[in-house]
Amino acid sequence: MASSTVKRLVGMRDLREEEYLRLHDVQKTLQALFTSYGYRIIEPPMLEATETFARKAGGELTARLYSFQEPGGHNVSLRPEFTSAITRVYREQGDDQPLPVRWQYGGPVFRYYAEQPERPRQFWQVGVELIGAGGAQADAEVLTLAIRGAQALGLNDAHLVLGDIGILRALLIHMGLSERAQQFLLRNLGALKGNHDGVAQLRTRAQEVGLLRERPDQTEAQRALAVLSAAEKPQAGGSRNGKGSLASRAPDEIATRLRAKLSGPSQAATFDHALEVLARLAQLAGEPREVLPQVRHIIRVQGMDDAPFARFTQTLDTLRGHQVKPAEAQGLRMDFTLARDIAYYSGVVFELRAGDDGPGAGRRTLAAGGRYDGLLKALGVKSDVPAIGFAFSLDTAAEAMRTAKATTNQRRAARRVLVVPATPAANIASLRAAETLRLGGEAVEQALLQRSIAEHRRYAGVRGMNAVVVVSEDGQSERFTVERTDGDAEVRPAQ
Repeated sequence: MASSTVKRLVGMRDLREEEYLRLHDVQKTLQALFTSYGYRIIEPPMLEATETFARKAGGELTARLYSFQEPGGHNVSLRPEFTSAITRVYREQGDDQPLPVRWQYGGPVFRYYAEQPERPRQFWQVGVELIGAGGAQADAEVLTLAIRGAQALGLNDAHLVLGDIGILRALLIHMGLSERAQQFLLRNLGALKGNHDGVAQLRTRAQEVGLLRERPDQTEAQRALAVLSAAEKPQAGGSRNGKGSLASRAPDEIATRLRAKLSGPSQAATFDHALEVLARLAQLAGEPREVLPQVRHIIRVQGMDDAPFARFTQTLDTLRGHQVKPAEAQGLRMDFTLARDIAYYSGVVFELRAGDDGPGAGRRTLAAGGRYDGLLKALGVKSDVPAIGFAFSLDTAAEAMRTAKATTNQRRAARRVLVVPATPAANIASLRAAETLRLGGEAVEQALLQRSIAEHRRYAGVRGMNAVVVVSEDGQSERFTVERTDGDAEVRPAQ
C-alpha cells in the first residue's frame, strides 16, 4: 500500500527565521507607535462564533470564512479580520466603560480564496480601533496613525487614498434607492472606474438579480387598490373587512406602499439615474482641492446640500493640526470608487498605498480601514456607539520595506499622559503639545470628548495614566500628576 505524504495546505506558508523576524520587527515598530498614542493591546481569540463575522461583514467576506462545527455543536470560524471580534469584546465588557476606548491588536487572520489558489490564505495584521468618538478629530487621529506608521517603517513614498461611504449612501438615499440597491451599487463601485462598459455591465447584473422590476401594471394595480380600500373601511362592530389574511401588514399600509410605487418613478428609472451619477463621480480622483468642488457640484445638481462634506473638510483641517504633511510623500488623494469589501463601513474609508497608482503599476496596499458606526449596535450593543479603525498588512509592509531597503526606527513609550485642550480654541495647540511629548518618549492620548477638566482628570485616573497636561490656546501647559491610592486616583499639580 502506497504511503501518502502530508503536505502544507494550499495558501499557507512556513515562516523561516528571517521572514519571522522581519514581520516581528514591523509589528513591534507599529505597536510602539500605537502605544505612544495611548492604544492598549488586546488579543481576541483566533476562533469565534461564525455569527460574529457573518452578521454585518457582508456576503463577500462571509464566503471566505474558514467555518466548521466544533465538537460541542457550535458553528465557529477562524477570524478573517479583527474588527468584528474587537466589537464583540467591547459589547461583553459592557456599555458603561469610559469612552473613548483605544485598542490595538496584532496576529494572523484567515481567508479562503478558492478561485485564487496562489493567494495567501493566512496573513498577519496589526491595527487599531477607536471606539466612542465620532467626530472629525477621531477620524484625523486614525488617519494620522496610518501615515505615521508608514513613516516609522521608512516607507516615505506612501500616500493616503480617501473615500466616503457616508456621502455616497446619503446621496443614494436622497435619490430614493432601496437598501438592497444601495448595497449593490456601493459594492460594485470599482466597476465604474476607467471602464467604458461599466454602466452597461452593472445594469445587466442588476437586472439578473432582480433589482430593476418596473412599476406594477396600472390596471391590475388599480384593481388591487380598490380591494384594499374596501378592506380599510371599518365594518359593523368596528372591525375591518376581511379575516386578517394580509399577514402582518394592515391593508392601509399595503395600499399606501402601492400608491407610492404607482406615483413615483420606476425602480429601473431611479436605478439608472443613480448609476449615471455614480459613474460621473467614479471618474473624479486626485487631490481634495481639485476633486471636492466637482463632487459638490454633482451632488447639488441632484438637489442635495453639501452638509456631508463639512466633516470631511474638518478632518483634513485637523490632519494639519497633527503636523501631518502627506504632500512630502505623494499627497493625499480622493477616490469615491474606494469602497472596502466589508459591508459594515459607514463613513470615511481609506487605503494607505505604496508605489504608483497608475495602470499596471506595482502598487501595494499597506493598510486599510474606515468608520463603522453601526457595527456595534448590530452586534448587540444597546446604544449606537461610533467607531473607526484600520489595519496594516504586515506581509505587504514587510515586502515593501524589503523592496525599498527601508529600516525601522522604533520608539519605546514609558509614562502615559492625557493631553487636554483648555478650551475648544486650544485644540490645535494641544495636538502640537502631544506630538512634542511623544517625541520625548511618553505615551500620549489626545482628549477627544467635550468634558470639564475635572472629568478629564477622573478619566485619566480610571485609565491608569500618570499625568494630565492641560494646554491653553497660546501653547502654555500645566501638568498634573495622577497618583493612585487603594484603587482611587488623586490628581494634583506636578511639582
